[in-house]
Amino acid sequence: MSDSLTEVSMGSGPAIASISIGTKTIQKVRIRILPFVFLLFVVALLDRVNIGFAALTMNRELAITSQQFGLVFGIFFFGYFFLKSLAICCCTKSERGSGSPAS
Repeated sequence: MSDSLTEVSMGSGPAIASISIGTKTIQKVRIRILPFVFLLFVVALLDRVNIGFAALTMNRELAITSQQFGLVFGIFFFGYFFLKSLAICCCTKSERGSGSPAS
C-alpha cells in the first residue's frame, strides 16, 4: 500500500498525498507522449492532404479516373496496414521468446 502513495513534506511534517502511481503515470503520458502523438497526427493529415493535391494532376497524367485512384490508394493502404500488423506480431512474438515475464 505504501508503494501506491507518495509522501510529501509540507514544512510541519510529512503528509501523505493521495496521488497514486496510476495518476502519476497518466500525467507523464499526457506531458510526454500526447504532444508527440499530436505531432504525428498533424504530419499524417498533411500527408493525406498532399496526396489529394497530387491526385489532381496525377490522375490526368496517368489517364486514370478518380475512382481508379481511390482503388489504387485503398490497395496501398490495406497492404501497408497488413504488413505493419504482421511486423508488430513478429516483433511481439520475438520479444516473448527472449525470457520476458510474459512468456
